[in-house]
Amino acid sequence: MLLAGTDTSALTAEWGLAELVRNPSVMTKLQNELDTVIGKDRIVTETDLPNLPYLEAVTKEVFRMHPTTPLSIPHESMEATEVLGFKFPTKTRMFVNIYAIQRDPMVWERPLEFDPERFIKNPEIHFRGKYLQLIPFGAGRRMCPGMPLAVLFVQMGLARLAHSFDFTLPGGEDPLKLDMTETFGLTIPRANPLCVHPKPRLPKHLYL
Repeated sequence: MLLAGTDTSALTAEWGLAELVRNPSVMTKLQNELDTVIGKDRIVTETDLPNLPYLEAVTKEVFRMHPTTPLSIPHESMEATEVLGFKFPTKTRMFVNIYAIQRDPMVWERPLEFDPERFIKNPEIHFRGKYLQLIPFGAGRRMCPGMPLAVLFVQMGLARLAHSFDFTLPGGEDPLKLDMTETFGLTIPRANPLCVHPKPRLPKHLYL
């Protein structure tokens, strides 16, 4: 439980910051929303989140492109059934390929592009298992019980980082060339940890 509640969310937040650094226009739009709603005389709090629709869209896009785990936990058929011509005997062990679903070009337009605007246009799409094209936490009665905490962790992390700092890459590296190689396993960490230089953008007393 400790591993599932810490490692996974931390990896997702790291991917989220990498995508923001790699997409300066998205970062600028998110910072503008934060500056407008929060201002620059305080930091983001949990009660601010409902007033930050672009942050919510960014979070959804991060979980779409970088789901916590590539495959769902195993499920088992309780009785023999047939789906789309495929027959499944009783007690067939099944895994759902979440990673493939959320990057399927038959479901998503430009699936390999990081574009939060897709969720601004379709804000009704959410994580709670109703929309099967976005199921980073699974669906149904046995979906991940830690979903609310994980989403909150990633939202608050990205909000505070984007609001508090501007980020550059070491050596003035072009953000478009940032290494986004994945390492597949039970989770999907970055092949190389993200390394950035933060520059404060708020008054000094907020960092104490």
